[in-house]
Amino acid sequence: MTRLPERSRPSLELGRWLEAQSRRERRAVRLEDALLADRYATYFAFRLRFFGLRTVVTAILHAFKILLVARAFSQNDLLVILAVGAGTAIGNDFWWGALERMRQTIRALRRNALIHRVPAEIGRWVRLAVGLSVAGIAAATAVLAISVVLGRAPQPVGVYAAILLAGGALRLTAKAYHSGAFALRRIYRPIGSLLVADSVGIVSLVGLWPLIGLWAFPIAEAAATVSALVVIVHYTGRTYRVLGLPRLWELLRAAGGMPPFTQLRSALPPALAYALVGAESLIVLAVLTVPGGTGRSSLLVLVAALGPVVRAGFEWAQLLYFDLVRLGLPLLRDLRRRFDASVLVLAVVVGVATSLTAMTIGAGVLGVRDPMLIVLLLPLFLSRSLLASVQMRAFTDGAYLRLALVGGLASLGALAALAATTSEAGRLAVLSLVLAAAFVALLVSSRTTSDAEHPLLTVPEWLALLQRAGHAITVTQLRFDTRSLARGVTAEARQTEEWRRQQVAGRIAARVNGAGGAVTWIGPHHLVWFGPMIDLSRIVRLGGGLIADRPASSRFETGADAARAVCGTLGLAGARREPDTDLLLAEFERLFPAGIVYRTGRPPPKALAAIGSRARSELLRAALSYAGDLSEVRRARWDVSALVAEGALEAIFLVDHRGRGAARRRWARFIRTQNLLRAALGRHASGAKAAE
Repeated sequence: MTRLPERSRPSLELGRWLEAQSRRERRAVRLEDALLADRYATYFAFRLRFFGLRTVVTAILHAFKILLVARAFSQNDLLVILAVGAGTAIGNDFWWGALERMRQTIRALRRNALIHRVPAEIGRWVRLAVGLSVAGIAAATAVLAISVVLGRAPQPVGVYAAILLAGGALRLTAKAYHSGAFALRRIYRPIGSLLVADSVGIVSLVGLWPLIGLWAFPIAEAAATVSALVVIVHYTGRTYRVLGLPRLWELLRAAGGMPPFTQLRSALPPALAYALVGAESLIVLAVLTVPGGTGRSSLLVLVAALGPVVRAGFEWAQLLYFDLVRLGLPLLRDLRRRFDASVLVLAVVVGVATSLTAMTIGAGVLGVRDPMLIVLLLPLFLSRSLLASVQMRAFTDGAYLRLALVGGLASLGALAALAATTSEAGRLAVLSLVLAAAFVALLVSSRTTSDAEHPLLTVPEWLALLQRAGHAITVTQLRFDTRSLARGVTAEARQTEEWRRQQVAGRIAARVNGAGGAVTWIGPHHLVWFGPMIDLSRIVRLGGGLIADRPASSRFETGADAARAVCGTLGLAGARREPDTDLLLAEFERLFPAGIVYRTGRPPPKALAAIGSRARSELLRAALSYAGDLSEVRRARWDVSALVAEGALEAIFLVDHRGRGAARRRWARFIRTQNLLRAALGRHASGAKAAE
């Protein structure tokens, strides 16, 4: 076989990588396929395609291991092992929740074109995680050392518990490293890598058991932990390489400190909230804590053995984390409602699937023969899955206090109810009722999402918020220097100037939002905000020499007066607002018989469903871009515009840009005017008032 020249190998590897990416691209089913083509079932099947197999295999192996542990160790030793395992799982959930602050910061840095600061942000959290990992390993080592000093030789159960604690500590670093990339994109892993740790653990246990007896358990646990960590670091490192970010050792070697105290303090609410959603660990601890009773031991083994299945009843919702974050924009409120309704249907499907898996494992692996106990697994897993759907929704919405409150009350309720019930079936029924009650509480208390991560509002959002203010209000306008538009200025210089304006606007928005106001762009060089009076001289200093004139402030009796005045500055004085959306749609259809209209609260038209997957993704992004500054966006063969009502996309319009130029220009002016008037004058303003 002919040997390739050395210089050809990188090109060959690049070609293979591009080919693999192309194959993955063709197979991918995107969120936009669900939103704009009503392909929810196809999308959910694609997103969870490896999840089911991993859950079944992991659950069977874990149940087999727990069965061996329960038979090999005494009941007291079993309690120690399960308590340490549940405690480390809750600690890891607490840490993953705390890392949400890092993920939010990284997304904000990317949005503000500050991607070069992302490695430093990741490095701070990874260094903190390493410190926590070292402390956890030191604590586990100290426990074993104390037993040696006291003259007691280490026992298998003690070493097993120490390895569980040390493994949980090491996972803190792995989770921090993983979250750095996970903030920007999903981390793809082949199906085989998802099964490595459990397979290594059970093979090691079975192979070593005849040779060293009980000592096989801690050694097998150590092998499984190391395997899991190696796989996570390897595939996370590949994603870092794709993103152009430094990998783990480079992050640790880089100079820098820990996250500031204010950031750590703000990480506490999401950490506490997420720690209270890991129901399988809380259930194990609850069963461990309740008084004895005839069924305590067997119920404990059942709950512990089914831990991965209960965990899967929540982790499926974590696979939708990115989708929920993307749909957190107020503009996507109507699309989010349809998505949430579909997720509830998916939750029922997952709940039934996990319950069937649990029933099979309970009867086939654990040997449970009580029919009532097997049947009661259905409401337990169904309520767990439904609860997971609203928990993840609340977490991505930033409802940390509500999550923590419901989770804490549910844990206390489960503990009290378990203490009052002695039969296995009764306790399982009580756990199902507690989870169902938590689901109802979160569902009933859910609220419209707020987009705290985006400091600048779109023009329609800002005008709608201003219009609703029923008190005296101050509006301030600021104009930036336009010299970069002069002839002879290079494109690179213009881009640099635009980036600097965005940074200044972000700093101004941070101060205005902190004072209870809101900020928007009403042109590439025109920034406007409302709220309490702030130090304008400081605003000028924040401008870094980019501000053309001193900001001008105006006082208005109500927000509605202010909104009409702003519309006047936009050249809309005397314009008439169409009070009915159907009239707008009729005008569009009259101008463009071959155009496409999608109303976000209704099923998509067949013409939109026929467009390619990637094109749909680009069209939704174009509609969001249009809603930002109401400037028409062109994608492929389409001119994209949208109608925004009460801060949310109400309709998306697609026009073929290859013809009818005069009609397209007329429509662009018309729909921009209607968007502004609807936001400034309210949804139900009369035509007379609009003309006024």
